[in-house]
Amino acid sequence: MKNIIYYFSATGNSLNVAQIVQRKIEDFELKSIAKVLSNSNNNIIIKNVERIGFVFPVYAWGMPRIVEDFLKRIESVKADYIFAIVTCGGTPGKTMLELNNRLKKKGVSLNSGFAVNEGAYTFLRENVFMSIIPKLATDEPRKFSEGKNQIISSIKKKDNKKIESSGFLANVIGNTLHAFAVKNFKSMDQDFWVNDACDNCNQCISICPRGNIVISSGQKEWSNNCEFCFACLQWCPKEAIEYSNESIGKSRQHNSKIKIDQLI
Repeated sequence: MKNIIYYFSATGNSLNVAQIVQRKIEDFELKSIAKVLSNSNNNIIIKNVERIGFVFPVYAWGMPRIVEDFLKRIESVKADYIFAIVTCGGTPGKTMLELNNRLKKKGVSLNSGFAVNEGAYTFLRENVFMSIIPKLATDEPRKFSEGKNQIISSIKKKDNKKIESSGFLANVIGNTLHAFAVKNFKSMDQDFWVNDACDNCNQCISICPRGNIVISSGQKEWSNNCEFCFACLQWCPKEAIEYSNESIGKSRQHNSKIKIDQLI
């Protein structure tokens, strides 16, 4: 029986984690959630799988919208062992508890869920909630480099492990804010703009997981279906994409172990 990891990754952290798991455990196939959604409108049936994993980043204390859309498309799941690894810049909230709730509606549940701190590549301003919620969340997750041996061993042995989440208050507040934030992310793309360094390589169009960037009258436009993942900005080779005034003069960052052609 085969093993599958469904992953979403914009700036490379989650893909790097998925690739490490793939290298350590034989017969793991990696499938991009963005590509699965863009290549077919059919419902997704997963069967005859030994292990199935979901690897993705935490956005606003919850699942990225694209992961939520992917879960809605799953019609049925049959696997011996189901796990998840979420990467975050600080606090995972109840991301995996919500993932588990969605899977239960499909008749399955997580056998294990791991949260790891892999940093975040964003130009969002810190707000009051970003400072308060981590204080309510108990301990921050470990770095993947620190916990990967134990995580991979658990997946390989198909151990049942407690699903990792933040503290109760952080989960409640974060879950409420997540629902609000994800709805607004779609239209927050209107604060992206292109500076004079753009050479029209169109790499931003290729890497956008939502196909949200188009060319209209010779100009790049964002189409109000943004994942707010910052892939377009962080991967632009000319640093020609800006977000409001927050990114001006600041270096671009993404996972150094991942090449852009692995994400496109």
